[in-house]
Amino acid sequence: KTYMSGIDKDTAHTADGIASSVTTITGNGAPGNQKAFTLTTGVDKGSSFTGGSSADVFNANLSDTTNTLNAFDKLTGGGGTDTLYADIRTAVTPLSLAEIEVINATFSGAVTFGLSNATSATTVANVSSTENATFTGIAAGATSLTVQDIASDTTTFTYLDATGSSDSATVAVKNVTGAAAATISVDGVETLTFNSSIAANTYAIAADAATTLNFGGDQNQK
Repeated sequence: KTYMSGIDKDTAHTADGIASSVTTITGNGAPGNQKAFTLTTGVDKGSSFTGGSSADVFNANLSDTTNTLNAFDKLTGGGGTDTLYADIRTAVTPLSLAEIEVINATFSGAVTFGLSNATSATTVANVSSTENATFTGIAAGATSLTVQDIASDTTTFTYLDATGSSDSATVAVKNVTGAAAATISVDGVETLTFNSSIAANTYAIAADAATTLNFGGDQNQK
């Protein structure tokens, strides 16, 4: 969008620059149309929890110590790149997380967050958790994983179907400092790339099916 706004008849431009801006506009949707939803401890579903054509946000903060993301919730993102922020205290597999592409979770209980009904997810992140975090049922299209701001807890990513022989995923590692106590486990994936950023990262890797491990980013990792 910023790139395209500076183009006039006299401006040099590239196909890659235009394509990148179109992708950003598609993901964000029409300016000013974004919606924000706050979940409750009851059943959240229907038009009150359905997004539109823009990049909508669903906030599932704890109510005291109780999940607001619950088993019978049905959330629909709609168009754009939609994001769920969920605090996870007790184990939950929501009934539907439709058309929500980015899932960020913070665990305050050592439990499981089931994503078998989040088939549109492309990014799954464990952020600032204080207990061991387990994601199950991750969609095959969610090849972008993140572990951020973790001191001494494990993160486990398990895919719903990883029976192929050439599955791949990228793990963004950001400010993870627990060494062996902060093990990152990715099950069933043959090629894994770990990109380190923000600060030097120390963690262990558990990857039962991995045949190739790649390391990148602008910070040290060990």
